[in-house]
Amino acid sequence: MRVAEFGEDEVRSAFERAQQDYLPTGRTTAESVIARGARVRARRRAVAVAGSAAAVVGVLVGGVLLLRPPDPGTVPPGEPVITSVTTPATAPASTTAPSVVLPTPALPGPPAAPPVPRSADPPRGALEPSASPRTR
Repeated sequence: MRVAEFGEDEVRSAFERAQQDYLPTGRTTAESVIARGARVRARRRAVAVAGSAAAVVGVLVGGVLLLRPPDPGTVPPGEPVITSVTTPATAPASTTAPSVVLPTPALPGPPAAPPVPRSADPPRGALEPSASPRTR
């Protein structure tokens, strides 16, 4: 078996070609990273605004649907309505209606306190002018 001998330039060029096959075609620079970040930020902002608007519309539609008065629909027929009042022929016609006074019920209140006996004389020293410190 024979081993081929390569020069240093040949080996270097072979490695460079192999490396170029695996490298990305575009170069990453600071400007491209900043531009990509700005695009992502703008996209996120647009999605946030659209989501907020959708939430507001949802709340408004839900409020309108929940708070509107119910549809009256059709009312089923009821009993016939009496439109005139007749008095029996045997009852005497009276011009005044009898007045009825109902007693008002007593409202519950606090229990009555027992009466306190009053003495004829006030306590001693309470009304004497000499007991006051200002008159001395």
